[in-house]
Parts: sequence; structure tokens; C-alpha cells
Amino acid sequence: MFIRSILILATSLFLSSALAAQGIQFETSSWQEILNKAKAEKKLVFLDAYASWCGPCKKLANFTFPDPAVGAFFNQHFVNAKIDMEKGEGVELSEKYKVAAFPTLIFVDSNGVEVHRAMGYLSPEQLIEVGKKAINPSTQSGSMKRRYEAGDRDPAFVREYLASLAEMEDPMAFDIAGEYLDGQTDYATEENRLLIAQYAIDPTKAPFQYLLENRTTFDEQFGAEEVGARIESILTYHFVNHPELEWADAENMIQKALPDNAAAKSSQIRMTMFYMQEDIPNFMKAAANHYEEFSSQDSKELNMIAWYFYQNSDDKEQLGKALKWAEKSVQLEEQYANTDTVAHLLSKLGKKKAARKMAQKAIALAKKTEEDYSSTEELLSELKKS
Repeated sequence: MFIRSILILATSLFLSSALAAQGIQFETSSWQEILNKAKAEKKLVFLDAYASWCGPCKKLANFTFPDPAVGAFFNQHFVNAKIDMEKGEGVELSEKYKVAAFPTLIFVDSNGVEVHRAMGYLSPEQLIEVGKKAINPSTQSGSMKRRYEAGDRDPAFVREYLASLAEMEDPMAFDIAGEYLDGQTDYATEENRLLIAQYAIDPTKAPFQYLLENRTTFDEQFGAEEVGARIESILTYHFVNHPELEWADAENMIQKALPDNAAAKSSQIRMTMFYMQEDIPNFMKAAANHYEEFSSQDSKELNMIAWYFYQNSDDKEQLGKALKWAEKSVQLEEQYANTDTVAHLLSKLGKKKAARKMAQKAIALAKKTEEDYSSTEELLSELKKS
């Protein structure tokens, strides 16, 4: 029996090693040595620029990089590097390649010159597609950029370039799409409608007006809720970036763009504007008015705004309103987070006995869902002292 167990263990370890070998094999040497290896093997370098705390980075490492098909493709075509951008050589590389978010997936030649990149978590199939673009000079983001800067405005190429920029989450896509749409005479094509839905950001320009005039078509193609949210965000950013605009004129634009429930949308946009401008006093005033006039049925939204008031206000009246929102959040969907918010608000309002009871309830809920309740324990400890 002992010998059999040893054999099973040995076989298991062998299979685990074999499966691990099927995924991407990352180099552990220095960056310069990795570049030297790429030059010797006439390959590009694939760099996973990650951070240790990044959730999508861990998901890539656990689910995408070990995939056999991904390993087969990347080990054949690239010298692979996985470097923490907040440690060692990663700090300098992060600055060199302008890594602003994690994960950033960068492809460079053996001289360290970037030729392609993508952003965020990608499935095995998506990562392989990105890799295929990286080894094809015509689809590399770097060569596409040079082609565009040289004056190529072929519609098919511009749309392909925009797709590449979207993979990189490059904000330059909005400028390029805007220039492209300004030169179009027919917005009715499926390709142009897609670009309008993705990139129209100026409510004073023709593409946005076309969206409004053909709202039913866009709703059918992209979903009414998605289109409505997009219109709302476009207006919000426009108003934030044009503080000289009179609010009466802004309300007229909202009425035209979002005629259904325009008053509620106007209130929501005004509140969001103050938040984006980091104008806390006016945001809290606008939020109090908004949630008093337009009741929300979103438990998470109510809890979020109640917690914001807890963190930023000592005004008893405002805290009292926040408590009502948090209590409604609990009524809609009782969870640890909103129950904890109620406990904290009760404590700040001086209702210690009720706060202790609610804190205990929050801890019990957290234990069931295995959530971190250390902050609630700290609150309960303080309440027991008082």
C-alpha cells in the first residue's frame, strides 16, 4: 500500500509538471538578457507588466497563461517575461513603456522598441489573437500608428486601427474616431453606427445628433439601457468640461437627449458633475435633493451614497438622510456591507445601543459569506467602551 501511494504521488507530481509546462514559459533572467535571447532566437519579447495586488493580473496568471494552446503559441513565437512593475527592474520598465494600468501586455523587439500592446484580462482565445497581431507587421499597433501618421485614411484601415487602440484602452481613439466621423457623409452604415455608439463624445456635433435622431435604431442594435447610459455619460463629461455653460442650457440639452424622465436624469447628471469636480459640499447637497425627490430601488447604489455621507459629513440632518438610504438598502437586499453602513451611521448619530445590535448582525452576516469584518469589530469594540 505504501509503495502504491508513493507511485500515485510521483505520477501526480509528474503530471502536474507536464501540465505546467504546457503553459507560457516565462524567463527569470534580467531584462537585458531577455532582449539578448530574443535577438539570438529572432523573436519578439512578450512582457506581462503586472502588479502583485492586481486581480485581473492574477486571473491571467491562473487561467490564461497556463492554457496549453496559449503556451504552444507564445513559447513558439516569443521570449516571455513576467515582471512586477512596482519592484526591481519593473519600476524603470514601467516608466519607459508608460504603464498606467494593470495588466498591460507589451510586445517589444529585441532592441526593446514597443511594437504592440493590449490591456486587461484576456481569455486564452483573446490572448492568442493579440499575439497573432503582434507578430504580423501589418497589424502591429506600432506600425499601424506610423501608417496613420503618414496619412493613410482608408476607412477599413482606420476602423482596424481603432480596434487596436481599443485593445490598448488608448484615449487617442476618441480623437481619431472623431476625425474619421467628421469626414463621413453616411452615418447609416453598420460600421459607422458602431463607431458613433463607441466614440461620439461631443453632443454639439453631427454624429451625436444622428444618434438622437435615430435612437430607436441604436436601441435595437446596442440595447436601450446601454445607449441611454452612453448618452448620459456624454452629456455629463461635456458639462464638466464646459463649466461656462449655463445650467438652464444644460437642462435643455438633457431634455432633448433624454426626454423620458428628464427631470430625474438632470438631477442625476448635476449630482455626478459635482462629484467629478470633487465639489463635496455641492455634491452632498445635490445628492440629498436627488434621493429625496427620486427614490432609488438599487440596494448597492443606496448603500454607496449612504457610506459616502458617513465618511464626509458630521451634519446630523445629512447623516439622518443617509441612515434612511442605508436602511432602505438593507430592506431591498440585506448584506454585510449595507448592514455595516447602518451600524456606522447609528454610531455617528449617537444611537449606541442600536449601533451595537446592528454591528453584531453585520458580523454574523459577514461570517456566513466569509467577508472581512475587521472594521466592524473595531466599531463594536469602540461602542462597548462607550
